Parts: sequence; structure tokens; C-alpha cells
Amino acid sequence: MTIEEIYHDYLNFLREFTAFKSISTDPSFATDIANTARWLQDQLAANGFKTEFITGYDNPLVVGSYIVDPKLKTILIYGHYDVQPPYAKASEGQARMIEEDLWKAEGWENDPFVLTEKNGRLVARGAVDNKGQIALHLTTVFELIKQKKLNYNIKFLIEGNEETGSPNLRHFIEDHADLLSCDSVLISDGEIASGHPVIEVGFRGVINTAITLTTSDRDLHSGLYGGSVPNAARELMKLIEKLYQGTTTIAIDDFYDDVIAPTKEELKNHASFPFSIEHHHRVTGTKKLFSENSLDFYTQTGLRPSIEITGFESGYNGVGFKNAVPHTASAKLNIRIVPNQDPKKTVKQFEAFVKNNTPSYATVTLQLGQGCKPIRINPKSELATKAAKLLTQEFNKKVLYKYCAATIPIVIDFKEILGVSQVLLPFGNEDCNMHGANENFEIDLIKKDIGVAWGLLS
Repeated sequence: MTIEEIYHDYLNFLREFTAFKSISTDPSFATDIANTARWLQDQLAANGFKTEFITGYDNPLVVGSYIVDPKLKTILIYGHYDVQPPYAKASEGQARMIEEDLWKAEGWENDPFVLTEKNGRLVARGAVDNKGQIALHLTTVFELIKQKKLNYNIKFLIEGNEETGSPNLRHFIEDHADLLSCDSVLISDGEIASGHPVIEVGFRGVINTAITLTTSDRDLHSGLYGGSVPNAARELMKLIEKLYQGTTTIAIDDFYDDVIAPTKEELKNHASFPFSIEHHHRVTGTKKLFSENSLDFYTQTGLRPSIEITGFESGYNGVGFKNAVPHTASAKLNIRIVPNQDPKKTVKQFEAFVKNNTPSYATVTLQLGQGCKPIRINPKSELATKAAKLLTQEFNKKVLYKYCAATIPIVIDFKEILGVSQVLLPFGNEDCNMHGANENFEIDLIKKDIGVAWGLLS
């Protein structure tokens, strides 16, 4: 079977896969989540896999095992079937908007759950993160089985809570280490860089937190009381602004105590990456690139910590105007930490900062998500070395060894519990708009990825 024929099977598979509204961040989609997991189990079973549908660890997990020969090495391939919501939750002023209005307002050109081909790309929610990438491994393995060319025993672990931080996945791995036993782990859940293939060698850790600040027990008339009472929105803005010193440096006491400066080797490695500021602006839609002490983009995002405001809500945001001073304001923050920083210590530092910088006339409550440690990965394992050779052949370009700015929570769990080598092999295009509107996967890139996956597992 040719690459084109495998791509045709892949396209049909992905069309069905992306039609499921498997949004894990919203409990109202629980039925869609369950249906997606059952569908995956059926696909694995139909291709000869022994399957497990596992509950009790948040959303259902699907595990599939195909043994070619007990003497062969076993690769565990991980992915997730849950996706980010394609639009923000309807606010009071949007309460009567139908779903189509919501995704159009977010910037989608077509229904996010109908796979669309446009300008050489497949567009849908999950097209890259992560349905498109795990589907690539699934359809390639299915064809290798049919042709009796699969040269490894294969296990799939596909979960439904990655977008919520996989809060109980570690417990599952601890409880089912025998079920997941393998010689190495393969994960594709990221992007290539400047057209070059990538093997990821590290990830930042993550902590999500929500702050709610209150100044009264009610909103107050802005004409009668404006200028004389504290405004919760303004007070929270002032508190958040104190987090930063300049554009990139975090002002929390002792925050950088455990941050290790990039080594000369790491700086040299990242400096060798092709990078165009014009390309960066096109990919991000921004007009400015910030960095500490003129660090390159990949070092700044891969090896330096950050805190980003990911949501802010206060006052009235509906149709028209409501002239009232808000008494409460909420913000969501995403904290990224780097190797040698500890999530628990970082949380304590953050809590102390908030306590010390909240004015006496306001109260603050914090909601903390589960933290995930940062990690470094050995890029010289047997499977990683094989992957690097195949990437070079397929792309005819240098393979980049990249510290990834994002986080895949399960990577640290695999390291600490299974203790096997891992290969982080991102397949997505750099401008895929992961988590954004019109998420997409380049078709030409998909075909190269199929060639790499085929060579790696045959």
C-alpha cells in the first residue's frame, strides 16, 4: 500500500474521530467523551487488538495490546482523545446565541467538528491536538498489521483528560503498571519547528490557578459611589501587575532560586535552529517578541519560566451597559516552570505573594489545579536514534532537539513509574493553531509523518 492509500484511510478515520465533541473541560459533554472512548475501543478491536475500557480514573481510558511475537520489543504509544472547547463559554449577553454563532464569533470558518479540507490543510478541533497525531499512529499500525510488517509488539494508551491536566492518570499507571509494561514509549503531541523535524528533549512543568478577589458583598452604583469605593476589577489588575518586573521577569520572591541558567551547549543548540522573526509574527499574529536578556525564542520558551493570564472576568459583560462598580473579579493564571523547579514549592511562593500583596480591604481565594513537574528526556535511546535517521531521510533536513515550552503531564509519570525510555516525536505543523480557531494539520506534512511512522514501526 502506498503513502497515498494510507493517507486515504487516515482521512476517513480522522473524519469520524473529529466528529465527536470530546470536550473534557466541560462536564456537559460527558456522553460525547464516553462515546469517543467506545468508538476507539471498537476501532482497536476490529484490527486485532485486545482491548480494555477502563473507568474510575476520571474520563474513560482505552488500552489496546497487539502481540506480534513475545520475543519482540514492545512500544507503548500514548495519545489523548479529549479536545479543547472550540469557543468560549457563553456569557450572559450571549445566552441566546446558538452554537454556530459561538464558534463563528471565535473565528472558525466552518463547524469545528466537521473535518474540512482547505488550502492543503485538514481543519477541525483536534486535527492536531491530539486526534490527528494519534490517528496517524493508529492507521499506520493497522496497515502494518494487515501487511504483516509490524516489527514490534504495540500497546496503545489513549486517555480523555489531557486537556484538564490528567489529574488521576498517575494513579492509573501505578495501579496498572503490568498492563502498560513496555520497552519504550512513543508520544506524538506537538509541532515541528521552522519546517524542520523535531525530537523533544524536555518539557516545562505547569500549574494552573484561579484567583477571586472580593471588595464588597454587592455591586455598587458607579454614579453614586464611583471614585470612593474599591473596584474589584482594578484591585485584581493591580495585584496581577505586581507579578511582573518588565515584560518577562517574574517578581515573586525567591522564584528563580532553583532555576538553572541555560548551559552553553543548550544555548548553542537553540541558536542553531532556523528562526525568522517575520515567520514568528505570521504564525502567532503578533508584532513583538519578548525575551530575557536577548535570549533566543526556543531558550526563552523552553528553559525559562513564565506566568500568563489566561482569563479575566469581572463586572457586566452583556449587551449594553450596566453602570455598577464590580465587587468581585476573577482571573485564571497559567504558571510554567522549568527543570529543577518544584511545583509544590512554586505554589507556596505564589500563595505567599498573593497574601502579601492583597490590600487589607479585599479578600482573595485561590483555586489551585494539580501541578506537573518539568522533565528532561534522553534523546539517544535506540528508538530515538532510529527516529532521527528516518526524520532526516523523510524531511531531508536537520533534526532539531528541542526543549518544548508546553507540558505533557504523563511524560513525568512514565519516567517515574515505568522507568523506560521515551521518544517525543511531534508531527504537527508550527502554524497549526493548536487550541485556537481553525486548528489545522498540513496534508503534505501528514504524508511525511506517515512515512516516518511506517519506517519506525516496521
